[in-house]
Amino acid sequence: MLRLSLRKFPGDYYTLSNLGVLYKKKGDFSKAAKFIEQALKIRPEGHMGLGDWYLKMLLYRANEETFEKKNFLGQEVLTKYLKLNKYKGKEKYFKLIKLKKMVLNDQHFADGFLALADFLSESGELNLALRAYMRAEVLGHSKSDYIQMRFNAVFKHVKHLFKDDDKTKSLVEKQREIILNEFKKAEQWSLEFQKAEAELIKKYPKAKVEYKHVYKLLKAKKISPYRP
Repeated sequence: MLRLSLRKFPGDYYTLSNLGVLYKKKGDFSKAAKFIEQALKIRPEGHMGLGDWYLKMLLYRANEETFEKKNFLGQEVLTKYLKLNKYKGKEKYFKLIKLKKMVLNDQHFADGFLALADFLSESGELNLALRAYMRAEVLGHSKSDYIQMRFNAVFKHVKHLFKDDDKTKSLVEKQREIILNEFKKAEQWSLEFQKAEAELIKKYPKAKVEYKHVYKLLKAKKISPYRP
């Protein structure tokens, strides 16, 4: 259908971008990048203002082995604990907004969470950084050793560098377990959201079901949103 639409409307942004998303979901990142690149020539900002980052993400996935020491934005990964508050003011605000949009747009993009984790770590948002590192790990990021190293470094900084290695190890494992339990609760809430959404669609098949309607139904059922 999309191919037919592309032949009929070769310069249509939505057709090109949808083909890019389709090939991304199929795991063909090289082909996805080609369509997204064409779409961005028509609308440079892309979806949610993430056009350039989305393309970088696809190129990164297509050539991940060549970016062993860089994240999907081409930035060097952290090899040691850097000074806090590296990012300040407008630079911090706009980069954080874009990173949040990136992980919301693709919640299974482990490299997006890893880039977010490094950013949060350097910005001094250490508790959030721990959760972002864990999310990247749960999603099966290939650089598990790096994630473990960064998680331990941030945790030790939060806990003021315990000298007792056994105590530190025990506390790190406990913290990881706490975060994993948070993720499980969040996943359960997500399932409740999907069930409530399906219930409304079935009840009102001709109506446009929006987030606010689902939240209202969940509130009536006394189910509160949960996010780690």
